[in-house]
Amino acid sequence: MIRKIFAILFALLLATYLLYNIFSPKKQLDEKECQDVQIVVVDTLDKCFISVERVVSILHNAHLYPKGKALKDIRTGEMEAKLEESLPVKKVHVYKTTSGVVKIKIYQRILRLRVMSAANGNYYVDSDGKIVTITEHVVAYVPIATGYVDKKFAQKELYDFALFLHDNKFWEMQIAQIYVYPNKEIELIPRVGNHRILLGKIDGFEEKLDHLLLFYKQALDKVGWNRYSKINLKYKNQIVCTKNL
Repeated sequence: MIRKIFAILFALLLATYLLYNIFSPKKQLDEKECQDVQIVVVDTLDKCFISVERVVSILHNAHLYPKGKALKDIRTGEMEAKLEESLPVKKVHVYKTTSGVVKIKIYQRILRLRVMSAANGNYYVDSDGKIVTITEHVVAYVPIATGYVDKKFAQKELYDFALFLHDNKFWEMQIAQIYVYPNKEIELIPRVGNHRILLGKIDGFEEKLDHLLLFYKQALDKVGWNRYSKINLKYKNQIVCTKNL
């Protein structure tokens, strides 16, 4: 009987000890003030559109900046929602540490194409082919598509073309603007050379640009990059040029 009583008392003491260790640190943590805020923007080596200053400004304006607040009063879920609403991000993760630091980890969207269409609006297309609404605080140096661009065309054909440009450094530097005609034919505005490139339908653009690159090397390097006003790639295995007057 005595042994049984001792076993019950031991179990109660053990349970009390465990509960104390579980809830006492949590109570101490809740009462601690946030000493610092650490903000990390992931994937900044490729393209960085989100600044730490902008993140801080958004949180201050929404009265959600955590520094100086008790950890128990810091609403991490609201902070995540506000930043995801205000910035071109895939995901935001906010969490508190036992040392009183609030850490904000931001996974940004990688923008690949900007569309500026009077009929269909202004927006970016990211590396996942998703539409990203333009804000005054987002500036990305990516190819610009203008003209008659609908979102379906931007997210499919132009998205593939933008990825090609990103993966090909020469064409990424050379192509400044993409103009889309109502019949979905494409005209390219280069950065170097006083000419326009009539690509025609976007199908087979890799082969067309391979031919143009060869033409650049074999012809324009000799006669000059301002010799022609138009270089037409619409016809299979042909390059038709119009001279500048």
